[in-house]
Amino acid sequence: MTVIRHNFKHKRVNTGTRNKIVEFYRISNEGPEADNDSEVKVFESYANVYSSSTKDIEVVQSTRSNDLVTIKILDTNGEYIPKTNEKFKIRHPFYDYGFYEIKDILLDEEEKELKIVGELKR
Repeated sequence: MTVIRHNFKHKRVNTGTRNKIVEFYRISNEGPEADNDSEVKVFESYANVYSSSTKDIEVVQSTRSNDLVTIKILDTNGEYIPKTNEKFKIRHPFYDYGFYEIKDILLDEEEKELKIVGELKR
């Protein structure tokens, strides 16, 4: 009997620079009034937060690059799938301005990460 050996190695996943807590919210309107929105927290994760690159700014077609932020979280393997009609909040004093609307979501299968671009809504 011959044994076939493969040189495949799983990439090690660690938290790295994911040192900020991000909370994801689904906005629901349960009444007839326009301002009757309520936020329901649906997921919480550690994230790597940084300023959006030029490529990210072009993808979301925004002219206000100061209000854009990009976050990377570990792939949730279906536990939570973000949607563009949801918002997130970064629990850190530097980013504590309010909610960021999700503008773009990208799955990086090689790095096992979700890359999310958000725009600050003041």
